Parts: sequence; structure tokens; C-alpha cells
Amino acid sequence: MISAVMTALGFLCAAALALLCIVPIADARVVAPQAAVSRVRKPTVFPRGLSVISLDWNIVKGTAARVSLGSRRLRMAVLADNTAVRWANESWVPEGGAGVVSASCGVEGSKWLLNADGVALRWNGPKESYEEVKDGPKIALLAAGQSNIAAAYEVNNGRGTVYLYNTTGWGRLSRVQPLSDLAIGSDASLWAVSSRGQALEYSGNRWGSRPCRYPLRNIAVADSGHVFALTTDGNLVRYQGGKWVAILGGPISHVAAASDGTLLAVRQSGVLVMANVRSKTSRT
Repeated sequence: MISAVMTALGFLCAAALALLCIVPIADARVVAPQAAVSRVRKPTVFPRGLSVISLDWNIVKGTAARVSLGSRRLRMAVLADNTAVRWANESWVPEGGAGVVSASCGVEGSKWLLNADGVALRWNGPKESYEEVKDGPKIALLAAGQSNIAAAYEVNNGRGTVYLYNTTGWGRLSRVQPLSDLAIGSDASLWAVSSRGQALEYSGNRWGSRPCRYPLRNIAVADSGHVFALTTDGNLVRYQGGKWVAILGGPISHVAAASDGTLLAVRQSGVLVMANVRSKTSRT
């Protein structure tokens, strides 16, 4: 009898010890996943080192690859199949046919197209048609400004040149390093992005660098007070007060700006969104 009791007590002690050993292991298995989840949910600061503005972005009708904005109502876009369209009567309508590389519109209603041959086409209102601009450079980048003013970039033997157009035709402005984008505002503010991702502003008679912590690829200028750019990873920034400020809403593949603060952007999926920087909701 005594032997049987001792044997039973031995089994009970062994079971108790086993439970004491299991509990800490079970707790560890519960705690570890919670710690991992908290790291995933931790907000990401974007971009690091820049102030951040949050805007109310609204999805608008249509999809596009590239966009241009003269005002909230004056919009142009190029589709993925290189067809140009413009916004009219609450819908997108064809504009100038196919084979278009870029479309650009100015605040006063000027409209320009650039075809795959590097030829600029300007809208002639009285004739209601696009006309080829004669005796111009072979254009790689084209941007519409105020009225009949436009800026163009040509590459020849690895060297870049920027031209300005007015009513008398094209005139050479300056030599410039290789560019990836070019923009001109309604007040003739001229900006570019170099092939190295640097922001450049033309001031007086030379190009000056406007350093950003992140390399850029797309520039949008409504006027000197509304200068925006996209980083190479699709994040939106604004040049304000001599520094770049981040705007939440990415990733974005292309952006356009108007002087009233309106932004028209293409999300990476091709969906179009709009916002206004004058109605920013927060700053951190």
C-alpha cells in the first residue's frame, strides 16, 4: 500500500513540474507575435528629415499616364496608348489624335502637344486645330506657360539646350546639363530636373540648384509660389520658403499644378486624384 501511494505522489509531482515548465513557454509564444505586429503597425515617417503636409485627395474621373493643368477646369492628359485627351463637359474627350508624347496647357488656355518625332504642335483657336511650329528644335521636353509662351528642351550630341517660344518663334535661352523634366509657370518661372535627380531653377541668366534630400524625376510649376516635384520613388514634395516640404498622398507617377493651388496627380495604378494645397488639413 505504502509503495502504491508513493508511486502516485511521484506521478503528481512530475505532472506539476511539467506544468510549471510549460507556462513560461506558452507566454513567450503569445508575446512574440504581439511584438512583431507592433513593429509592422508603427507609422512610417515620410520623408525623413522633411516637414509633412496632409491633403484631402479625391479620386476624379479617368485614368492617364501624364497630366497637365492650366486651372481646375483646364486639364489635359496623355493616355497609356499615347493618345491625348482634354477635360470638357465633365468627361475626357480626344485631343489632337494619337502618337503624342506629352500634352501641356497654360493658365490662359494655350494648349501644346509634343509628338514622337520631337515636333511641337500649338493649338490655333480661330482655326480650331493644332499646327506644327515651324523651324523649331527637335524637342525632348515641352512645357506650356502663359498665353503663347512655351519652353522646350533639346538634346544634341549629349548636350542640352533650353529654348523659349513667343509669338516670333523659338529662341535659344541657355545651355543646360541633361534633363529628365522641364516646367514653366504662368509667371515664366522656369524649373527643371536634371538626369541626376537634382531640382534646377533658372534665375536671371543661369541655372541654380535647389537641393532636396531625395532624388527627383518630375517637376510641376504653376508659378513661383507653387512648385512641386516627385521623388524617384513616387513621393510628392513642394518647394516652399527655400526648402522642400513633403505632401502625403503617394505613390504618384506624375503630377501637375495650377496657380489656385490645385494639384492633379496620377497614382501608380493610373487613377487620377485631385487636391488643393490651400485646404491642407495638418502639418507635422
